Order: sequence, then C-alpha cells, then structure tokens
Amino acid sequence: METHNQEKGCEWFKTIANAAYRAVEEIAPKNPYHNLEHNLDVANTAWMLAKRESMSDHDAFLAWLSGVFHDAIYEQGKEDNEERSAQFAKDTLLKLGVSEGDALQVYCGIIPTKVPQCPKSRLEECVCDADIANMGRPDFPVKSEKLRTEWGIDPETWTRKSAEILHCIRYRTEAGRTLFEEGRLANIRYLEAAIK
Repeated sequence: METHNQEKGCEWFKTIANAAYRAVEEIAPKNPYHNLEHNLDVANTAWMLAKRESMSDHDAFLAWLSGVFHDAIYEQGKEDNEERSAQFAKDTLLKLGVSEGDALQVYCGIIPTKVPQCPKSRLEECVCDADIANMGRPDFPVKSEKLRTEWGIDPETWTRKSAEILHCIRYRTEAGRTLFEEGRLANIRYLEAAIK
C-alpha cells in the first residue's frame, strides 16, 4: 500500500532530491544554455518562489522537482521537449516510490513551461515564473548570450527578438513580480539601448 509522501520525513525528501538530481544529470543536454545548470537554477528558483507564496514544504518540493526535470530532455527544434521531460520525471519518480498523485503534480508542473506558458495552479505558476526568472535578473545578459549561441542566431536579430519577448512576458506570482519585474524593465532598457 502506498504511503502518502506528505507523511514522510526530511530524509525521504533528501533521498528523492538526490536521486532526481542524479537521474537528470545522466541525461541533461550539454548545451550552452539548456543544461543541468539551467535545470537547477529553475528548480531552486521555483522552491524559493513557492515558499514566498506561502506554499507548504511539500508543495515547494514538488515545484523544485518540476524545475529540476523541466528541461531534462531538450532537443532544439523539437516540439515535444516538455512532454518528454514531464514523462521522464513521472516515470522516474514513480520508480523512486513517489506517490502517483505527487508524480502527476510534477508532470503537470513541467507541461506549462512550454511557450506560450499557460499554468493552471500555483505550483505551475511558480515553475513557469522560475523558468523566465533570468529575464528579470542581473545575469540576463550572460544567460541570453548562452541561449543565442545555442540557437545560432546573429546578435542584432537576437537583441531585437529578446526585447520583443521581454515586453510580452509577465510574472504570474506575486513573488515573481516582486523579485523580477523591476529587473525585467531594466533589461528591456538595456536591450533597447543596444538596438539604437
């Protein structure tokens, strides 16, 4: 009989986190941007946003798991990266003994990171905001250049497209808006100055 994960202690969460990390580490792409570092960045940001949104440790952990798995499978130009990553996460977590309900929440936390993002729950909103958090942080120019290199787009076209994207994105959580909105606006100004 399956014991609900919320009844399990801190050691159980550490065990699952370490096993999830190792599973993603084995298959994560080695791209300049979409790589293990990006997945961990999104995972840690999703955890932080969930906690700032007053979510339980259990739900914040599910947000972390969604983040760490969200781009575990990433092939440029493929339309089903999120779906494949979500299925990999669900299958891996079920093998680790995570409840079906929690594995499904992680699966559902990954799917809305596909552009255009359309989250339906607070957990999904935290993961989506975490996935675009770098657009509102001071490290945006560095992360943006890694993505430009990965996709092989010329700098002038990339700068224009990046400015368009930053104008369109919106953080869905209050924590995301508080932490990243001012930075997003600063990054728009940075890009627009580069265009002129």
